Amino acid sequence: MKIGETMRKVDWRAIASSGAGVLVLLAAVLLAASLCGTSTPADHPVPSIFDSHSAPAESIRHLSHFVLGITGVIFLVVFSLLSYVVVKFRNRAAGSEREPAQVYGSTQIELAWIVIPILIVVVLCVATARVIHAIQDAPKPCTAVEVNVIGQQFWWEFRYPALGIVTANELHIPVSDPAHPTPTFLRLMRQRKALKGLARQC
Repeated sequence: MKIGETMRKVDWRAIASSGAGVLVLLAAVLLAASLCGTSTPADHPVPSIFDSHSAPAESIRHLSHFVLGITGVIFLVVFSLLSYVVVKFRNRAAGSEREPAQVYGSTQIELAWIVIPILIVVVLCVATARVIHAIQDAPKPCTAVEVNVIGQQFWWEFRYPALGIVTANELHIPVSDPAHPTPTFLRLMRQRKALKGLARQC
């Protein structure tokens, strides 16, 4: 009995220390989140995928809701099963010296935790690929403002071919009226590719 009591004391101490560690981690995350929220000025709002103002951003927002919904369901299922196992199979005083029943696996369960994650990953990959394809391969509108974006080593260069204007680190686009939208077409280029294109034009 003394050995069992000593084991139970050690187990409770380990549980208490791990619980304290989790609480400290949660407190640190909440503190970091509050600091991030208060350090931003009111006239410079933080960009958010949930506050979309363009057609591509709207599709990305729908995708993010879909992904968050699936991952939220996975979190609830895993957390519920983990809580059930921790409560049901916790160490008891009556059976501390008795070896528990030995289970060597289940083919159905092993197939389930292989097939279900594969299906979830495939669904998320297909949904993400569909949104990426719709954004990257979108046709250029006739009334779009064309901007060539050149990635330099430490800064961004924005060229407006129709206007003959070049800016550095600042993208200027017209305000779009919902009744008469003015889309902007961005062409991303690396520095070497941009120099080759300019040499061909010359």
